[in-house]
Amino acid sequence: MDQDITAILFDIRLDDTGQFDMEFDRADFITAGRLGNLMTTFLSSEQARLGDHIRLRLINPTPDRIFEIRIDGLTGFCVAYDGMPLPELISARRDEAVQVRMVNDTAFPHGIHLHGHHFWETDQNGARTHLRDTTLVAPGETMTIVCVLDNPGAWMLHCHMLSHQADGMATWMQVS
Repeated sequence: MDQDITAILFDIRLDDTGQFDMEFDRADFITAGRLGNLMTTFLSSEQARLGDHIRLRLINPTPDRIFEIRIDGLTGFCVAYDGMPLPELISARRDEAVQVRMVNDTAFPHGIHLHGHHFWETDQNGARTHLRDTTLVAPGETMTIVCVLDNPGAWMLHCHMLSHQADGMATWMQVS
């Protein structure tokens, strides 16, 4: 690793004169979902040399704000959480049917979304019910889905609540 760069995505509010709005309490907007009118980024380093191996850490302290990130010019990448590569949930061949059992042992509902594919929800007897790409798994509920993985690639399976995703409710499926 040649460099470790941290980028903190920050949401601020400016008043009509372009000054920081003192009524905009940063601690409050992180928990109350208040959105600013200017997005900025604080970088630990702004320079990298061609060929450097870089670990880029993106930190979003505002769980209610979705920042669109575009990174150009990379020839390789690694998706990671807390500096460790995400484990793949399933490695399958194209057109293979898989079954995924999800257990929600939390106090919160989780909207679980699979990229690149649709899946069938199943009932208690294992019969297919609804065709979806996102399912809601209620607190204390177990949900089993069945999917024919017909689209090659690495596909993310994650909770749609960004703060839950940031806490680790994300994995991926490799389809070859």
